[in-house]
Amino acid sequence: MNKATRKRIEGLVQDLEKEYKTVELAEAALDDVKTAVEEILEEEQDKLDNMSEGLQNSSTGQAIQDAIDNLEVVVSSIEDLESTLDDITDKTSKPSDDIYNEFVAIAGELSCI
Repeated sequence: MNKATRKRIEGLVQDLEKEYKTVELAEAALDDVKTAVEEILEEEQDKLDNMSEGLQNSSTGQAIQDAIDNLEVVVSSIEDLESTLDDITDKTSKPSDDIYNEFVAIAGELSCI
């Protein structure tokens, strides 16, 4: 993963750590983060797919595969949180502390990549 991608991930982590005033704003932010993470995941997968088999089996290839695996976990966590947010009927209410904590947990997962 290059420096620009890492910088992009840092920005996504910051977005996840914000406290959103409404569930609706939290959902929009989460959707934006998910889209960006999926784009990064696709870029990393393309990078791995375009490597020779020998390079894929090297430490560089393994590092990219590890990043892909971790990004897939983040996408899954985001989808779980999206489901939770979908169940909230009052979209103008402030997200609960539990939801905020889930955002922070996903930010933690993402920052470890």
